[in-house]
Amino acid sequence: MPLDQEIYKFAGVRQRLAQGAFHSATICCAVSLWLWHLGATAAAQPIAHKYGWFFNYMTFVTLSLQMLHYLTALPVDLLPGLPVQWQRFVDDFGCALFGPVLFVTLSYYGIQCLPLDPLYGDDYQVMNLFHPKQPACYAKNICVPPWVPPSLHCGNSIVAVVDLLMCIRHRTFRRRAKIGQHVITVGYVIWLLICKFHTGRFPYPFMEQLPLPSGFGLVSVFMITSCELLFGFGRRVHIVHHQTLQNSGDGNSGHRQERQRSQSSSATHAARQTQVLSSNAAENAISS
Repeated sequence: MPLDQEIYKFAGVRQRLAQGAFHSATICCAVSLWLWHLGATAAAQPIAHKYGWFFNYMTFVTLSLQMLHYLTALPVDLLPGLPVQWQRFVDDFGCALFGPVLFVTLSYYGIQCLPLDPLYGDDYQVMNLFHPKQPACYAKNICVPPWVPPSLHCGNSIVAVVDLLMCIRHRTFRRRAKIGQHVITVGYVIWLLICKFHTGRFPYPFMEQLPLPSGFGLVSVFMITSCELLFGFGRRVHIVHHQTLQNSGDGNSGHRQERQRSQSSSATHAARQTQVLSSNAAENAISS
């Protein structure tokens, strides 16, 4: 890996402005989505009155962490004099979130294909525009709008991938970030047990269908392992990008060296010709 000074050096103005615009837009979207959960429709959901509020769900946990990450990343985009420690924190924070965020998307849509109870059950009732039978919340006009779940479960991963591609030089996926990811995933596993202790059930109804403790252990290991694999994927993307830049730099350096050798050879040849001409002129002068 290059030195931190090389990794975190201030990029071009256009690149930084593009990153700043992207992070500003994602902050606005994340804040508005977060604030929606403070509104009347969200307050009507049963989960809003249970221990842990919407933080029962890993989706909302990662949404909150993503919002904090982009708030800390925006100064890095716009201010060239920030300490390396701040930039390193933003780097590790984003890399630690990459796996859990993508896992939220994959698990949400993956569980829809399994013969299990709905992921959120009656605690989080979503309006379905394409299903003739609407949930009980439809008559009470308290259904979660259909745009909220895709924003939470698909938009989050799109933003994380775009952030990786735009800031790939500054997303290094080093050991500190992996430790941070373990803190998030293991911390959430512990949090699930705390919620189970206070409410008598897990936030996800399908987990109630699994035997304890083997079922819970299996889900926990699957989540942690999946996030670990996704972290490795992000790290691989960064390494490939770094190697491509190195190879490109080596090629350019080779071309420059070849040109320099060619120019040096031409200069040497010209100097020899000049020396020969001078020698011939001197001999002619002597003979005459």
